[in-house]
Amino acid sequence: MEKSTKETNEGYDLIDDEYIKQHKSQKKEEKKLKKIKYLEEKKERQNERRQLKRKEKKERIKIIKKEALEHPEENIKIPYRKKKRDIKDIVCTGKVFIDCDYEELMEEKDIKSLFKEIEMIYSFNHKQEHPFELTICGVGPSLKKYIDKHPNTPQWKLITFTDKTINQLINTLHLPVYLTAESSESLNNINDNDIFIIGGLVDHKQHKGVSQQKAESLHLPTLKLPIEENISSMKNIVMATNHVFETLCRFKQSNNWKDSLEKSIPSRYFK
Repeated sequence: MEKSTKETNEGYDLIDDEYIKQHKSQKKEEKKLKKIKYLEEKKERQNERRQLKRKEKKERIKIIKKEALEHPEENIKIPYRKKKRDIKDIVCTGKVFIDCDYEELMEEKDIKSLFKEIEMIYSFNHKQEHPFELTICGVGPSLKKYIDKHPNTPQWKLITFTDKTINQLINTLHLPVYLTAESSESLNNINDNDIFIIGGLVDHKQHKGVSQQKAESLHLPTLKLPIEENISSMKNIVMATNHVFETLCRFKQSNNWKDSLEKSIPSRYFK
């Protein structure tokens, strides 16, 4: 009798385990479907908001056009949509390599921040009249995860992603210069054929001098942005990768270091 009772209990245990597994699987599936529904609804809401904004913008332009016709003496400016440039018509001047071969020095959150900076770099470069030819090199598995996850990266133009490190690429480059905060010499001018390397390291001052040491080990010349010469109140500032890039773009357009730096460096550094 005891044996029979034991076998029966074991049978109940098996049934309970199976029920729990099915219940968990069902809950997981429900959660998954709920998330899919939420994302679909979110996308729909975003599209509706986008369409509403477009409609409102058209209405505003219509009103402005009407006012401009009724009051020509006021010289009212009519906003217009900038014509999208054909990629074949864009002439790149200069090259910039973002050296991302520093994954072992960064936490996951820092690598995520680095990808955000790369997004901003791409966006800023794409708006330039003569953008840089941009290469994101030394792409490791963690950074690649964010690149692959982003829905628009396959459509990005004037940018190349590669897992090849700067060590592997320097022999193919003509007189590249590594930009580092610790260099003893400052960058004065930018020419159309210049090649710059910027360290893709989100370090919060934890790894000071790493890019300089790397450049020296590769026998690469280094230069720093002329911050102290143009903004005397700033010393030992570590700029984010995207801010360094923006400064280069702005100077290439304006030929004014002070203005380029002040527009690129976040306002919190001026307080």
